[in-house]
Amino acid sequence: MKPNQSSMGAGDAAFPLTRLSVLVRMHGADAGARSEAEEVFWRAYQGPLYAYARCGRKSDVARDLVQGYSAWVIETDLLGRFDPSRGRLRSWLLMWFQGYIRDEAKRAKAAKRGGGVATEEIDRVEVVDPTPSAAAAYDREWAKALLKRAFARWKAELAADRKNRWKLEVARLIEVDGYGRLPYVESIAEDEGVTEAQVRHFIERESKLRLRAEI
Repeated sequence: MKPNQSSMGAGDAAFPLTRLSVLVRMHGADAGARSEAEEVFWRAYQGPLYAYARCGRKSDVARDLVQGYSAWVIETDLLGRFDPSRGRLRSWLLMWFQGYIRDEAKRAKAAKRGGGVATEEIDRVEVVDPTPSAAAAYDREWAKALLKRAFARWKAELAADRKNRWKLEVARLIEVDGYGRLPYVESIAEDEGVTEAQVRHFIERESKLRLRAEI
C-alpha cells in the first residue's frame, strides 16, 4: 500500500518506531495485517522523507519522490532485507532514498537524450547530493514525529490511571512547555491534593524515564 498523499508529513501516534514489530507484521501471512502495517509504517516515515526531498525542490516534486520511493520499497520488498544489527532503520531508509533519487535523475537524463523528457523535468528531480541541511531536516522531522508519538502513547496510559489524573495534566504541560520552567508544580500539588515533592519526582524521574524508554 502506498502512503496517503493527503497526510504527507503526519505520523502515527500508535506506531513504535523504535521497535521492529511492524516490519514483522508487514511480512506476515495475514493480508489485512500486512496492508495495515504498510500504511502505518509509511505514515510514520513519509514526513521525514518528505522533509529531506523538499530541500531544493518544489513540494509536488518532493511528494512524488516519496510516493515513488514507497511503492518501489514495497514492490522490491526492500524492508525484508533490513538487518537491525548493522544500523538504524531511519539511516538505512534514508540511504536507499538517496540512491532512489539519484536513479530517478539518471532516468530523466536518459529519457531526455531520447527526446522523451523536457529539461524542466530533469531539473525537478535533480539536486541529488545529500546536503547537510537536507539530512538535518530529515533527522529533525524524525525526532519531532517520534516525540509526538511517545507523548501520545504516554498520555493514553496516564488517562487510564483514574487515581492519578494529575499526572496526565503534568504530561500535557511538559509536552507544551518542556522541562525548562516548571511554574505549575505548586498549583498542580494544591489543586490535586498531592505534595510538591510527588509532582517534582514525577517530572524529574518518572516522566523522563518513560519518554526515554519510548525514544
